[in-house]
Amino acid sequence: MEEQIMRKDERSTTKNIVIAILAFATIGVALFAYIQYDEKQAFITEVRNVKEKSRQTVLDIYNKIDKNLAEIREHEGLIRNTIDTRSKEGNVDPEKRINKQIELIEKIMEQNRNLISHLNNELNVKDDQLQEYIRREKNLQVRVDEYKTIVKDLNNKNLALQNDLEAAQFEKETLELTVENLDAEIAQNVSLIKEQHKTISEKVNELHRAYYTVGTFKELEKMQVLEKEGGILGIAAVKTLTEEFDPSTLQQIDTRQVMEIPIYAKKAEVVTNQHPDTYTLETHGDIIERMIIEDPEAFWNKSKYLVIVVRDSFESELAEAR
Repeated sequence: MEEQIMRKDERSTTKNIVIAILAFATIGVALFAYIQYDEKQAFITEVRNVKEKSRQTVLDIYNKIDKNLAEIREHEGLIRNTIDTRSKEGNVDPEKRINKQIELIEKIMEQNRNLISHLNNELNVKDDQLQEYIRREKNLQVRVDEYKTIVKDLNNKNLALQNDLEAAQFEKETLELTVENLDAEIAQNVSLIKEQHKTISEKVNELHRAYYTVGTFKELEKMQVLEKEGGILGIAAVKTLTEEFDPSTLQQIDTRQVMEIPIYAKKAEVVTNQHPDTYTLETHGDIIERMIIEDPEAFWNKSKYLVIVVRDSFESELAEAR
């Protein structure tokens, strides 16, 4: 009987142990399930936070790209304004201002390319808005290339103008040098011509230069202009010019201007060899007033010297004879 009671107690203990084990197992499974659920919720929350952060990052990048594009439009407006202003007003060095705007645009475009690359590669964004940015970026690059072509054309035109200016300056300097040389040559020729005219004038004046004197034989002899040669005791002697007489003691005249020689004496004798047919003596009463030269060229042809010996009376003639 006791043995049966003992066996019954053993079965009851085993049953309690099994129940306890099952209870602990159930609690463990429930605890594990709770822990798994909590971790899943935490993971879901974290994923949501990451997605939200990523979405906000994408929005921020889109806003930055839009801001950059707006700034690029401003620079493009300045470029178009510079081109229009130059065509209307001919502004100086527009290519420098356009180049400056192009540099700023390319710098902003580089920023946008980096942002788009970040969206593509790191955030794995593939939406339509990003594709629109990429398309606009390509179109913008086409316009930038067009602006560069305009600048290149402007530079080529400026270079051509500069070359034309340098050529014109060289031609101007060449012409100025030619003019200077011509001026110097003309001045030299003018000086030479003046010198030649002076020489010719002197020669002409010399050709028409003559000398005359009027006086008694005694006066002219004292001046060493006349002397007598031949004759007997001075009678019938010939009056001649001395070899050493000084022309400066005679009156110098221009044969083109002087056609009369004043005499004012009762008698006059032409000692030099002017031909009588080339002149006449004009008298007033018994006074010979002047000699009139009728043919100047023939008159002065044989001698450039005219010496007239005058006498006032017969007594003076006898005195001269002695």
